[in-house]
Amino acid sequence: MARRWRSAVAGLSLVIGGLATIGMTALIVADVIGRYFGRSVLVANELSGYALVALIFGGLAYTEAGGRHIAITTAIELLPAGARRAVDRVVLGLATVFTAWLAWFSLLPARQDFEMGTRSIAGSGVPLWIPEALIPLGLALLAIEMAFRLADSLRSVSPADSA
Repeated sequence: MARRWRSAVAGLSLVIGGLATIGMTALIVADVIGRYFGRSVLVANELSGYALVALIFGGLAYTEAGGRHIAITTAIELLPAGARRAVDRVVLGLATVFTAWLAWFSLLPARQDFEMGTRSIAGSGVPLWIPEALIPLGLALLAIEMAFRLADSLRSVSPADSA
């Protein structure tokens, strides 16, 4: 069951990031072609910016699930295996809590703009809560993926842990 949920979280993250990449590329290509014919896509820059937010934050959980985030492990590699796992678990637990808090905190501006009905003044008139909501969504998916990783780490007990 947990494996299906984990796969769903990573899959949703992949879809968000992939659709954002395709959308951003299509907007830029349409704008370039339009400029060639003297008719620019006026909202291409604005919407590409929103797609970039979706690409970055939407793809975080998928990247985490694949173990592809950058990690600097110079100091932790000097520790014995059991201590290294313990430190890794503590850091992962703290990072999960911080990411979940950040997801909640980043939801506040989107909620406020939803309640106020704030729209973009750059030309598209997009309700600003839509692109703003991509940030807490991506962070929440990342926090969930990190929690899955932490649970996996806590379930796997090695001989060095019990020593």
